Amino acid sequence: MNEAIRIALQPHLNDAKLNLRFNVPRARISDNTTHAILRIIRELATNAINHGHATKIDIAGTIDGNRLMMSVRDNGVGFDPEKRPGVRECHFGLQGITERIQQFSGTMHIESARGSGTKVTLTLAHHLANDEIEAHT
Repeated sequence: MNEAIRIALQPHLNDAKLNLRFNVPRARISDNTTHAILRIIRELATNAINHGHATKIDIAGTIDGNRLMMSVRDNGVGFDPEKRPGVRECHFGLQGITERIQQFSGTMHIESARGSGTKVTLTLAHHLANDEIEAHT
């Protein structure tokens, strides 16, 4: 997963430094979950760079029981999560992430304040690759 995340982010990083500790073996999660993770992380990292002017992004992930937990933290300018722009302002990124994690019975928590960067923590119901195969047979 670390290599897949690096490849997905490389075109978007510009000069930002990436620290990656995604301790989730690719073989442990379904293709659908992998695709969702990569899309979510890419959206959060590009938001951090394009809107937050971040120069450093830390990404972490782990499996705990039946939950896949991950976080994306940046050193950008931060924002007020309660006043974040949404669909009305033609900003669809966080709304798309919210909809994507709901498909996995997931949650998203945003910690940010102006001038202090942002940390987004996500938890997804764990989808093992073998579970997906067994569900389709």
